[in-house]
Amino acid sequence: MPKKGAGPRLDVDRAARRMGRQPHRLLAYQGGDGMPVIVPFSIDGASADGMHLRAAPGLIPPDGRRAG
Repeated sequence: MPKKGAGPRLDVDRAARRMGRQPHRLLAYQGGDGMPVIVPFSIDGASADGMHLRAAPGLIPPDGRRAG
């Protein structure tokens, strides 16, 4: 278990504002087949739980994975 819990390690509101100013936002993760998956997304808000992302249906895996 992480020392400070499993929550976000940074100021989520600040990070969301900074990312929102970027002209291009891409999310990358390892797909089920081991190959990289790259998805364009928009920020749909932020809370103490983390950033809420929006992408085309089916492109972001369910269950709110944590980046890292």
